[in-house]
Amino acid sequence: MLKKLLVPVVAVLLVLLTACGEAPSPEPSSSELSEPVFESSSSSSSSSSLSSPEEELSPEEKLLNLLQYQIYLYEKGNDGLPIDYEGRNSDKWLFAAVYSDEIGATEDDSGRRQPLIRLMYDRWLGVKYNGYFSYISPANVRLELDVKEYELTEDSAKITVSRIHDGVELFDAEYVFIREKADEEMLASDAAGLILDGYYWRYESVTPLEYDTEYETVIISTAEELYDLCLRVNARNPEAVNGKFELGCDIDMTGYSWQPMGQKLYREDFSTSYVYAKARGGFNGEFDGAGHTVSGISVLDTRSEAEVGFFGRIGSEAYVHDLTVSGSVSDGGNKQPTHIGRVGGFAGAISFGATVENCHFIGSVDGYAYVGGFAGMIGANYSTIGGNDIPINVTECSADVTMIANSYGGGFAGFIYGGISNCEAVGTLKIVDKGYLPMNMGGFAGGLSCGVSGCKSAVYVETDLKDPNCMGNFAGDLSLKANIENCVVDTDSLHKGWRLIGETYYKGCVIDITEEDWYANAPGNEDS
Repeated sequence: MLKKLLVPVVAVLLVLLTACGEAPSPEPSSSELSEPVFESSSSSSSSSSLSSPEEELSPEEKLLNLLQYQIYLYEKGNDGLPIDYEGRNSDKWLFAAVYSDEIGATEDDSGRRQPLIRLMYDRWLGVKYNGYFSYISPANVRLELDVKEYELTEDSAKITVSRIHDGVELFDAEYVFIREKADEEMLASDAAGLILDGYYWRYESVTPLEYDTEYETVIISTAEELYDLCLRVNARNPEAVNGKFELGCDIDMTGYSWQPMGQKLYREDFSTSYVYAKARGGFNGEFDGAGHTVSGISVLDTRSEAEVGFFGRIGSEAYVHDLTVSGSVSDGGNKQPTHIGRVGGFAGAISFGATVENCHFIGSVDGYAYVGGFAGMIGANYSTIGGNDIPINVTECSADVTMIANSYGGGFAGFIYGGISNCEAVGTLKIVDKGYLPMNMGGFAGGLSCGVSGCKSAVYVETDLKDPNCMGNFAGDLSLKANIENCVVDTDSLHKGWRLIGETYYKGCVIDITEEDWYANAPGNEDS
């Protein structure tokens, strides 16, 4: 049987708590339950929605109310991920933490929370755990959930829902539940509010319904068309974020106030909330420069957490190639010590999984921290499926820049977490005290936490500092096992008295950097 039923969460809990006579009477948080989650739509008929909790409900409607509430718990606590999603094996119990918060079973109430979560984790997800559940209150994400279709049998239920988390549309998800007989322990517990007619409905599977879309290549030939694409990407239009685009000619963007194309999503770097977003953070499609140049770019973005560049973020599924960009990029010299933005001429950040080939930036870059001539950070978005175990392919790229930075600055990249090869950086990097101790600066990279190979640097670092803090002619800071192989620094760009690697201690790393006169126009160091 298929039909649509949309109800407010308030009605869900009132029905559950009145329908189960053996359940205790916990007090849900009114602030949590007052916000509609399953909202009635204007197209719903009066027979398929509930106008008030006082109405007499059919057994089917009572069951649907229960299952919708369980979907709400899972979406809020477990981000709507598959039950067997590898990145969440350690904290799949968070759906139970949401429930415990809502009924007031907190850690300071004589120990109700631990046994409740342990019981729910065991019965509703089949995981036995006898340890302590730390107090993690799931993020107060705003959910918009809508039942699209459902199928009920005596012992199972299948429900498909559309999902929006904090305004970000996710792929629909199919929930499958299996009916199980509740035992005396369950009936006597705080979890009795999730038991209906002596039965509970465990989570069998949660499946995001992804779909593959074939995009036709769109040719971009005017400044207006390129600017419109940027606006649509930043408005999170899936066809723009995930589409295929090719430049038909050189384009001059002089006169346009360019906004970085694509930004990370809220909490994207620190959680798995948007792994199944229809339009994930950054630009995630294909951008083929076809050997052309976008010139006249002028970027000024002063937001403290912005990723600033021609691209704000190149996403984990993007392929960007054969493109040259020229112009100026600045974050306005943000002086906040807590600044976590990234600034780069070509891109503020490049995510794990992205491919960037034969791309170049020519111009000026001015930033506070994590500043690079080509990219502010290479290797962002740890929450990508596979995390930082999936490669980044940045190859045959270059930066020809005049740079200003306070910390974590490099002629090519501010910080590199993912391997790159055969890339070059030339120009100057001026260290400026912008209100915080300058540190981690290098001609090619401010910091390295991975291997690089076949890269060249002819970037002269200008500074008045007498005691450099993790500053070097090639890289400022080097993490363990970050091998540097077959790389070259131009002799004319060397800052006298500096090491090739600024950090004084590294162990087990291959450091293969030669000094050669490879770049005819390398800045000299006569005044150093």
